[in-house]
Amino acid sequence: MTQFANTDEFFQFVRDSIMRLHRSGHSLVALRLSDGFRLINGLTDGWADFLDAVQKIQAEFAQTLPAEEREALERIRTATHGAVYHR
Repeated sequence: MTQFANTDEFFQFVRDSIMRLHRSGHSLVALRLSDGFRLINGLTDGWADFLDAVQKIQAEFAQTLPAEEREALERIRTATHGAVYHR
């Protein structure tokens, strides 16, 4: 979580991203991110499932999202990758 001070800050960033996506008309992306976020269960497997969800979202929707939202997804992906692989 090098980009975030702690897990709570990361979780709030994800929740804020979901709300921004929803408000800006990207409800399907927000729903998929929210569904993936719910997979975090405190175990590495849950984080890995969330990482997989974020990567799928990036692959499917990155070209249709504004730069700010693409950057937010990349921050989420990077932090989640670090949580899975302990970096």
